[in-house]
Amino acid sequence: MRLMHWKRKLSALSLAVSLLPVASEVAAAPLNFDQAWQTLQQVNDGLKAEMSAAERAQKMAQASDGLNLPKVDLNAQVTRLSDPLSMDLKEIQPFPSLVNNPQLQQAIAGLLQRHPDLIPVLDKLKGIPTETDLSNQTVKTAGVNALWVIYSGGRISAAQSAAYAQASEAQQQFALKRLQAFSDLARFYYGVTLAQNVYQTRTQVAQALAQHLMHAQKLEQHGQIAKVERLSAQVAYDRAKVEAENARRELEIAQLVLDELLHQNDVQPSSPLVTKLTLPSLSTLVRDALNANPAMSLLDAKDKQAQSLEKAERGRYLPNVAAFGNYNLYHDDSILGERAPDWMVGVGVSVPLVDNSGRNDLLAAAHMARKEVGYRRAELQRQLKVGVEQAYRELEQAKTEYDSLQSSQALAKENFLLRSKAFEQGLATSLDVVDARMTEAAIDTQRLAASYRMTNALAKLLTLTGQPDAFNRYQR
Repeated sequence: MRLMHWKRKLSALSLAVSLLPVASEVAAAPLNFDQAWQTLQQVNDGLKAEMSAAERAQKMAQASDGLNLPKVDLNAQVTRLSDPLSMDLKEIQPFPSLVNNPQLQQAIAGLLQRHPDLIPVLDKLKGIPTETDLSNQTVKTAGVNALWVIYSGGRISAAQSAAYAQASEAQQQFALKRLQAFSDLARFYYGVTLAQNVYQTRTQVAQALAQHLMHAQKLEQHGQIAKVERLSAQVAYDRAKVEAENARRELEIAQLVLDELLHQNDVQPSSPLVTKLTLPSLSTLVRDALNANPAMSLLDAKDKQAQSLEKAERGRYLPNVAAFGNYNLYHDDSILGERAPDWMVGVGVSVPLVDNSGRNDLLAAAHMARKEVGYRRAELQRQLKVGVEQAYRELEQAKTEYDSLQSSQALAKENFLLRSKAFEQGLATSLDVVDARMTEAAIDTQRLAASYRMTNALAKLLTLTGQPDAFNRYQR
């Protein structure tokens, strides 16, 4: 009998002893919320990807500045012709007209009759070749070409504006990803804090019921209580052990998620749950959300893109004006090469008359894109207003619940002490003691949950208003 008594004592103390290694492991790396937030921004691959996308879009926008500059190319060509370019003098006026002129032919015939000695000279002149090569069969050229678009109907400036609007959109996408990361961190970070507190509460309940079980065993041995009272204490203690073990496993799961999020091991949150805070008015928070939420700025960027698209489509109806020039650096020694000019400059104009791109429909589509952005902005404004008000009400409700439970918590604690003393004096049953302790634990857990909801609602408010860095003010 005495051996069984000591086994029960050891069993009652085993839970508290088994929990010590877990607490030691969790406490390996204390980290407050601000430190965790800075760490997350450094290690989160999703944030890094969005940042890279924003930087890429910014470089693309800067590249569009070059559209205002002329394009200058160095060109060199070697061309092989099937035959050199040639010219026959017989085909050049006025030579054909003279040869075929009857009067001229009669005059030459009369001259030869009077001066027969000119006939050999004329025969020699007829033998002179009249065809001349103007180019080589292999033509080599090199030069510098320049083209400068002077006027494009506004399409160049529209493309530049669209590029910078896309860069702004990418930056706002990064800001939205950052807010989402902040929201996730608040949920998981304080989820671990809540799990730690619940685990601690369940452990304390198990330890208190273990102490109660030992008292019940002593009273049973002295015949002061019935066996059923001791069994009731045993059942309550066993149930408390199970609940404490479940709380420990939930803590391990929450810890695993937070460790993975921060790329660290055994992170222990050191910042407490928010219990006291003073917020601005609801109207102020709504105004902040409409002015500072990145989603609104993202729609502004999309609206600028739609404006640029509309401007570019209107440019399809307008002329293009460009200046061009060429400077020859090398030419071959042919007649054409020698006679080619060293440079040339000019201005060209292109006026679109008939276009096969469907520019009327494209312009209408660009106009509809602007209308779409307007509707989405109105929808987002309503969503932000509702979201801010909902989070604000949730925070107020959680704060009211947390504050109102303070007196209930004090009463439950005092009631447990009184029931424990009454049980030791035989004035209360074991069930009374168990109920008192479980009521105290339930109120403690309920108050912790209210504080967690308050913290999450605050994080949601700061996310909607685009002020994640302001969260640190409420930790003091």
